[in-house]
Amino acid sequence: MMAKGESRLLVDVGDLRAYDSKLCSDVLNGPAEYLPAFDKALSETVAHLNADYGKESKAQFSVGFEGDFGSHHVTPRNLNSTFVNKLVSISGIVTKCSLVRPKILKSVHYCEETKQIHQKEYRDATSFSGLPTGATYMTRDDDGNILTTEYGLCEYTDS
Repeated sequence: MMAKGESRLLVDVGDLRAYDSKLCSDVLNGPAEYLPAFDKALSETVAHLNADYGKESKAQFSVGFEGDFGSHHVTPRNLNSTFVNKLVSISGIVTKCSLVRPKILKSVHYCEETKQIHQKEYRDATSFSGLPTGATYMTRDDDGNILTTEYGLCEYTDS
């Protein structure tokens, strides 16, 4: 991962199952409990191996899964409510795709009148880092002054 300059480590589910089958089952059936710990451990490991790597790319490190998901490998037609809050692999053919907009993680705004910078972090139900925040986008500060978005300083995710 680090040799390729990537920020996502792909773990084979078969390797995880061979290492500890109960852990594999727990991850597939309750990913919200395990993925934050995996991501944190990966970030700590990267920082220990090469402290400059994470700072250079400003990447948020994450763990992804690939391989044999067993009964958790489904098609869009077989995807149903029994898989809610579970880790699944979906195979299918995309027949229609709409415009994908990146999800904003942090917005940065500048106020011309006060010469101050304002930041706001956004989280939704899919975020593991706390409760969801409101979806309202900052356009004015607390005093009613107009804010200009600094798009180059905002942080986005594509997932």
